Amino acid sequence: MLLNIGPKADGSIPAEDREILLAIGGWLKKNGEGIYGANVWRYSEEGPTKTVEGQFSDGAETVYTERDFRFTVKGDSVYVFAMKFPESGSVTVKAFADADASKKPVFNGIIKSVSVLGFDCGVTYTRDENGLHINAPEVKSEYPVTFKITMK
Repeated sequence: MLLNIGPKADGSIPAEDREILLAIGGWLKKNGEGIYGANVWRYSEEGPTKTVEGQFSDGAETVYTERDFRFTVKGDSVYVFAMKFPESGSVTVKAFADADASKKPVFNGIIKSVSVLGFDCGVTYTRDENGLHINAPEVKSEYPVTFKITMK
């Protein structure tokens, strides 16, 4: 990831850039479990917002919706990053829909638990043909929220 942060002539980091780095570090401290040592899951992303790639795209701001998710996997857990967490605290992840896996490769595992990284609160969930419905009303964040989905 290109942060595009450089030191001033005297070697110090500008205050604005320092705050950005500290915010990223704080987020990684809470959510790093889903990043460090993890791999891309069978899907890397879900939702309408696509990452713009290529030259001269670094100035384009990406605006995520409440339907945008990114995924990693480590061991028996899949990590779901809700890129814009809604005020309601409820999200639906379509990749975990209860679907027929005989015709195409879809998730059909058994979910043991769902938890949220970096928050000390309860999470409830249900699963149906529309997806995995996660409810965490106590979670409030301006940054991506990470759910840990543990399989049996």
